[in-house]
Amino acid sequence: MNLKEYLSITPEISAAIRDGKPVVALESTILSHGMPYPDNLAFAAEVERIVRAEGAVPATMAIIDGVLKVGLTQDELELMCKGEGVAKVSRRDLPIMVAEKRTGATTVASTMILASLAGIRVFATGGIGGVHRGAEKTMDISADLQELRQTSVAVVCAGAKMILDIGLTLEYLETMGVPVLGLRTDDFPAFYCRRSGFGVDHNAKDEAEIARIAKTKWDLGLAGGILIGNPVPEEYAMDFDEMKGHCRRQRRGRAREEHHPLPAGAHRGIHRRPVSQDQYPACVQQCPSGRQNRRGLRPAVNARRPAAAENQENTRKCNGHLQKLRQAAGKPGPGALPGLPRRGKRKGADQAGGKSRACAPPAHEPHHTQNAHRRLRARRGLHRPVRHGHSDV
Repeated sequence: MNLKEYLSITPEISAAIRDGKPVVALESTILSHGMPYPDNLAFAAEVERIVRAEGAVPATMAIIDGVLKVGLTQDELELMCKGEGVAKVSRRDLPIMVAEKRTGATTVASTMILASLAGIRVFATGGIGGVHRGAEKTMDISADLQELRQTSVAVVCAGAKMILDIGLTLEYLETMGVPVLGLRTDDFPAFYCRRSGFGVDHNAKDEAEIARIAKTKWDLGLAGGILIGNPVPEEYAMDFDEMKGHCRRQRRGRAREEHHPLPAGAHRGIHRRPVSQDQYPACVQQCPSGRQNRRGLRPAVNARRPAAAENQENTRKCNGHLQKLRQAAGKPGPGALPGLPRRGKRKGADQAGGKSRACAPPAHEPHHTQNAHRRLRARRGLHRPVRHGHSDV
């Protein structure tokens, strides 16, 4: 496979990969689509500083004029942060963006692909995508999960956001054979919250243990990634019960407005990728303990330290295996890495039915509420009848 006409790696990162030094991949969607300018530019500089302080080399990914960029210059970083004409690029979009010479920011999935092409084994991000609530009707499942199944990169993150169905997200990863580790935690984190009500496959006591697990997984020829949950620090965390309550109330309110248990935003014609951005900020804004974090800075920043430390530990301890791994893979890599655990019973599951209580549909509404909905639909020109005593599901 000749990647020279598609892939551009900065000299610093190329030299680090060649010499077996630790390199940490970073996404660019959080810059172009997650924060305003120039806050995002300061955030990018802070993240790269943290990675360097831990002894690793940062590699921010992007697609610029159809070129897959591994590492950005200051001008390119500023271009991504201004976000003018910058698309959001996942796996399905990559061939289009490259062939049409367009510019885009990388998601978790596309960052993993670029990292793998460059020979980078560790990627740090804020939160991953997952299975959306109502996915049994909408099939709204993030491409991030499929990428974790097939691309051999260790992803360090702050978990998944609570608007997602985290239980089903973890079940999906289990089916795909993706190990889910916690860094010094038994609980899978939920982005702003340190716990989600669901457990991880294995509680790793430090970064060195994660590196051993990842290296063993790939040495055994088990392709695919590893997901490492690194909770946001206690001083920046939101209260789990408070956040859960706000998200539940918002979901119920929106479902009632259209009288159909669809994901938030669906009743307004909002589907697929925009739904998460549409719903989650409102939950955070309503939650006093989380207002300081509403742009996702702390969960995103916090993932970088263990990613860099894990890569540093791997490079220090596993250099004896580096040449063998390169020969087996047929391409250079920054070093060896880690996993294989078992999944236990999910926390917070309904023991009688085996399903999360949070997934239960809302109870039928009283007759006067249905009348209000009928009037609301009439004003909007929607004349679907409501049968007495039943929701029009």
